[in-house]
Parts: sequence; structure tokens; C-alpha cells
Amino acid sequence: MRVHFVITGDGPIRTSLEKPAGKYRKSITFTGFLSYDDHPNIYSITDIFVMPSLCELQSISTLEALASGLPVIAAKKYVLPELVYNERNGFLFEPGDSKDLAKKIIKLLSTKLHLNRTGEESMKIACLHSLTKVIKDYEAVYESVIRNKAGIKEPYLL
Repeated sequence: MRVHFVITGDGPIRTSLEKPAGKYRKSITFTGFLSYDDHPNIYSITDIFVMPSLCELQSISTLEALASGLPVIAAKKYVLPELVYNERNGFLFEPGDSKDLAKKIIKLLSTKLHLNRTGEESMKIACLHSLTKVIKDYEAVYESVIRNKAGIKEPYLL
């Protein structure tokens, strides 16, 4: 299986990733910082999205990848398990376990059919986090709190 990795961003560990790339350098592209306008281009040329970060609080880039129909492999930490459902739209791996991550990448890339199915699931999951849905969910919570505080039993529009 031939694979080419595209590593985006210009974070503090970029240098520590470039050094060991060595003989595999022809199979890895380091883009450095990308403007927001470039994100759709990167998502359109990839088969999978990998988020190895251990400290994703919202992970907008993971949500963008889901909305782009990409299967995702992500660390089982913080918000990522809310976006990636193991074996439904990708895989979760144990944080810091590079062998587990590698196994999940190979497993996901092993069949194109699996990639297509998981990509479709990613788009469905992204819709659960759309701005319209999130606003409606917040409104429902606020309305419930107000109803409870006011002792109102029936829902009503505020």
C-alpha cells in the first residue's frame, strides 16, 4: 500500500516531526501554516484525516474534515470521541500510542468501500454539530431552565 502523508500547521513540534522523517521524506509533505481559505483544498485531496492532538477542546479542523466527508482517526481524548464514533466514521486510538495509531491508519486505508461508508457517516455526524442545530439545542436548554425556574409545565416560545 502506497501512502503519502500531508502534515499541515506550523506548531511547536513540527521540527521534531521533520527530523525523523529522513528516508521517508518523499512520502511526507509538510505544508506549514495554511490560511483558512486553503483548508477545503487540503480536505479535497485527502482520503482520511488524522487528529493525533491530545488537547483538542473544540477541534474545528476535525469538524471541517467530517463536513468534507472524510473518515477520521483521532485520539480518544477530550472532545474527539464526540466527533469520531469508533468503526462508524473512523477510529479512535489510545492517546500517545503510535502503534495503535498506525494500526488504525492501516485498517482504515485497507478498503476503499470502508472509506466511502465512513465518509458518509462523517457528514451525518457533522450535521449534528451545525450552527443551526447547536443554536436550537441551546434554545431548548435555556427554555427548559426558564420553564423550571418559573414553574411552568408546558413548553412555550420565548
